[in-house]
Amino acid sequence: MGGHFRTVADQCGIPCQIGCGLSIIRPMLRGSCGPVARRPVHRDAPESRSSDMLFTSRTHVSPNPGTVRTMELLILGVGDAFTRKHFGSSGLLRSDSGLVLIDCPDPIHRVIAEASRRAGWQVDAHDIHDIVLTHLHGDHCNGLESFGFLRRMTRAQGGDLPLPRIHCPQPVADRLWERLAPAMDSPMADGRRSTLADYFEVQLLDPDEPREIAGIEVSCRFTRHPIPTIGLRFRDQERIIGWSGDTPFEGDHVDWLSAAGLVVHECNRGPAHTPIEELEDLPQDLRRRIHLIHLPDDFDPTSTSMHVLRPGDVLPQPN
Repeated sequence: MGGHFRTVADQCGIPCQIGCGLSIIRPMLRGSCGPVARRPVHRDAPESRSSDMLFTSRTHVSPNPGTVRTMELLILGVGDAFTRKHFGSSGLLRSDSGLVLIDCPDPIHRVIAEASRRAGWQVDAHDIHDIVLTHLHGDHCNGLESFGFLRRMTRAQGGDLPLPRIHCPQPVADRLWERLAPAMDSPMADGRRSTLADYFEVQLLDPDEPREIAGIEVSCRFTRHPIPTIGLRFRDQERIIGWSGDTPFEGDHVDWLSAAGLVVHECNRGPAHTPIEELEDLPQDLRRRIHLIHLPDDFDPTSTSMHVLRPGDVLPQPN
């Protein structure tokens, strides 16, 4: 469509070709599209936008971590990169201090909505301020574009929201904007090229140094996936939850995850993933704690005694 038509989106400083979807997501913006007084947006990061990327090792710390309740993990998607039945493998951690999104597949708003509805949670992208990104394969990160645009449009309409924080290791951070820029670097209201720092604050995860995110201690470990990828351990006062990330079978990684009382482990065909046969050879005590994710569409859940996850499952499960 040629030309640049003036729409309500122009009042937000968002080009028509991006803002034309505003009427579709208007209910999510929690406000009208007319001119509004802009309220200050509170951020944990410096206001400067001089750099194309905003990296910081600081984390958002709960004002009172002692009040954090036992964390819960909502399973959002369980599929692999080629699924026709499911969404990409992802999860959402909840504590009294906030929500933490584990990976961000497309279509992320539907992914969150459908799983949340099944679980009886009421969550959308406006409620999530922290994203842990394991790696840059599309089935784990393609939703960042839509997530980032929605949050930016909400702030442009006066929404008092922080920049979403992406927590990832240095090799992922180094190429994150390279991945997103072709779709997200167009000029906005001030005419300059947009940068990653207009959409997200990037906070680095270091395998040697656990971080606190939304009141939860987060540790990471690199896997042997073909591109830089991390597995994760989440710890609160009551339990540890392990998240394998994409990985071929690796005994040392399994040992690291086994410190958790509950492990979400990927299961797919090698060589870049973990075949079910390798997991079946693990000790029975560990198999009882493993919940399977990142599954091929033809996976037979009756082929294993391990729990096969479904979207909307909440872990830990009620006794």
